[in-house]
Amino acid sequence: MSRTALVVDAEEGCLKPVTDYPDFQHLVYAHKVVGAVSAAPGHRAHWDDFEGGVPRTEAVVGWLVTERAGALPFTADGATAEDADLILAPGEEAPRRP
Repeated sequence: MSRTALVVDAEEGCLKPVTDYPDFQHLVYAHKVVGAVSAAPGHRAHWDDFEGGVPRTEAVVGWLVTERAGALPFTADGATAEDADLILAPGEEAPRRP
């Protein structure tokens, strides 16, 4: 018996098999979110090697609080930045690449 994972299609409001998404790579366990708080102005998420090897820094607008007392940063587009290489405090700069 073959099993295929189902993922949420937020636009259609239903579950779809991951095989419907050509860019699907893998599933990641997500902690249950129990709250959200605003981030202080100036916090930023930084990726050293974003798409195409280009560094990227985005403002963190809030923190999602998880059931296990974790906090996941999220950006203005609503995406979590848990895969960011660094979370920069206000006034802190990302290290320069060699």
